[in-house]
Amino acid sequence: MTYITGEQLLLLQAPAEPRRQLQELNSYLAGQGAQSVCTLYGLRRTGKTTLLVQAIQALLFGGVSPDRIGYFIGLKGDDFDDLHLELEARKELLDYIFIDEIGFFSNFL
Repeated sequence: MTYITGEQLLLLQAPAEPRRQLQELNSYLAGQGAQSVCTLYGLRRTGKTTLLVQAIQALLFGGVSPDRIGYFIGLKGDDFDDLHLELEARKELLDYIFIDEIGFFSNFL
């Protein structure tokens, strides 16, 4: 599992042209309270990761501290229980949590 937060988030690259769904996702993120969940799903290579990165960039541009955003990326063979432990350890530190490639975590379902 890869975990990115803080200044490392500023290094994420995404196409400059915003995804069509970005405004809707940003509106959702701005209007939700704590512990809200938004799930993006779809076929591979349709732009879900790009949308996540663009949403992170929008939060940063909007003044959210990069230390309050966590971006977790699943890798083949990762264990969902390990992700759960990581999230529990950081629940007081992060306001926004993005999980990409969640299907790579074994025992996810």
